[in-house]
Amino acid sequence: MCSRLINPKQVVFTLCLILSSACAQQGNVAMETRQPPVEQRKITVECEFPAMAAPSGPALVAQEYGANSPIPLNAVLFTSPALKNSLVVQRLAASLTATHNAQVYARFINCTEQPLKLGVRTSFLSDRQVPVEPTSAWKTVWVQGLTTGNYLENSISQNVSSYLVEVRDDTEL
Repeated sequence: MCSRLINPKQVVFTLCLILSSACAQQGNVAMETRQPPVEQRKITVECEFPAMAAPSGPALVAQEYGANSPIPLNAVLFTSPALKNSLVVQRLAASLTATHNAQVYARFINCTEQPLKLGVRTSFLSDRQVPVEPTSAWKTVWVQGLTTGNYLENSISQNVSSYLVEVRDDTEL
């Protein structure tokens, strides 16, 4: 007679509701007590401007010595003087691709709070320091204030011995 009064399906359903409700409440309490408060961290960019001395190594020099200063190869040349106090080259690397073409990579840091619009191009040179292909087209690299920007260029030729990356300030253009 008792089995007619109590529906076993209702009992199971009611027990599941009670258990899931209790578990949910315990889970919320456990989550609140286990998580430490979130710290607010301020990330800042620190720029160290290098000394003005040119790096040692190969350089392009004028035929008439003393007429021009040497231009270092395998380096970045800022063609806009205003960039020297606002932009830093954090990384400059060159490698060979699987097809033996040169690949140049540069990472820039904008040390100002204003966005910079850079024009960047690369000249690839032979072991005799003459171009092995036309200079690449100017690529636009936007670097927001206090952030990094990346530049990548591949050569067409496989006979690359050195390179020169030129950077100009295109912000006003």
